[in-house]
Amino acid sequence: MKINYKIVSSPHYIVGGDDFGPDKKLRKKAAKFWERVNLPPNSDEAVIATHNKKLIGFFRYRILSNGELDAEGTWVEKKYRRKGIAKAMWKKAIRKHKAKYISVTTVSRMGHGLVRKIAKSFKKLECDETC
Repeated sequence: MKINYKIVSSPHYIVGGDDFGPDKKLRKKAAKFWERVNLPPNSDEAVIATHNKKLIGFFRYRILSNGELDAEGTWVEKKYRRKGIAKAMWKKAIRKHKAKYISVTTVSRMGHGLVRKIAKSFKKLECDETC
């Protein structure tokens, strides 16, 4: 299965707010996630994951000073979970920005596990107490 990863910024709908694009099923799923975890309406960038041109996941974040990122939501469509997609999206953002610190709050056990794996993968990366 070929997954494509791309970093996007405004005006892409994942970064820019509550317009979830052309896929109505995704719109409903992502809107529920957005509402449940109370994500802010805008972020600086996002890494998106696609399979056969269909959006299957995203990792949104703000870019702070001094190599810091503020994680603002990670979502992967249910049937694509546990395949390393979320981890790959995080790694792409961390590498692009040479992040040394990530501010993150997890809202699920899967999210907590993801953050712990990311912290182990990058020896010089620190994150807040959720790691």
